[in-house]
Amino acid sequence: MEELKICPNPNTGSFEIQSNCPLQKEDVRIFDIFGNKLDFSFTNNKIHLQHINAGMLLVQINIRGKFVVKEIFVR
Repeated sequence: MEELKICPNPNTGSFEIQSNCPLQKEDVRIFDIFGNKLDFSFTNNKIHLQHINAGMLLVQINIRGKFVVKEIFVR
């Protein structure tokens, strides 16, 4: 499995996915704790969420057909 890191975590709605595998926006999904899919902008592995409340989010990343889920905290 590829090495993944999300930083900073916690963050204010902007963060970067560090991976040794190239990612596209289609490879990433972000959900709130209720399972709602959130919209975000994605450029060069950097993600920006707009109008987001503080709390925990789940980031689902598809790397070569395998899904990895990471928790992030928005303050």
